[in-house]
Amino acid sequence: MSSCSLNSLSLYLDGALSLPELRRLESHLAGCPKCRDELQTLRRLDRVITEWGARRTPMPAAAQFHVSRSLERRRRLGPLARASRVMPAAVGTSVAALLVVLSVNLGVLVPTQRGVAVPSYSQAAAQRLARQSAPLVDARRSSAILGGHAVTPAARASVRRQQLGIS
Repeated sequence: MSSCSLNSLSLYLDGALSLPELRRLESHLAGCPKCRDELQTLRRLDRVITEWGARRTPMPAAAQFHVSRSLERRRRLGPLARASRVMPAAVGTSVAALLVVLSVNLGVLVPTQRGVAVPSYSQAAAQRLARQSAPLVDARRSSAILGGHAVTPAARASVRRQQLGIS
């Protein structure tokens, strides 16, 4: 073996080298103090790890109590935790359904006239609004684009009065 190899040293300690590779490594170790030192370090690490793994120290009672209490809590709350994953979708769907039901039911509560909601302001306010909007309504109805130019102003006024409930 002409060059130093940490992988070969590790395989040597594990006993995984073939016989020719083992002979080459041993001859290399005879002439390379750097590899001999590295091999000694690896042997010490193996001993420390082996000793550490052989020791069995019991878990302190307080730590064991906390771990078992945490596991028991997780066992009890497991179904609830699984249900909480679908809760946002269920709540969102419920709120959307509630809004649809409310919008449909509020349509029954608001007074309408021919499908158009009528605001709940006074009769005087309705007349004032009709007077203010009359020029705009006339201009729109007499527009050639809308085709309302054949309707007479008197007919328009009577239709407007009927819509507003003014006699």
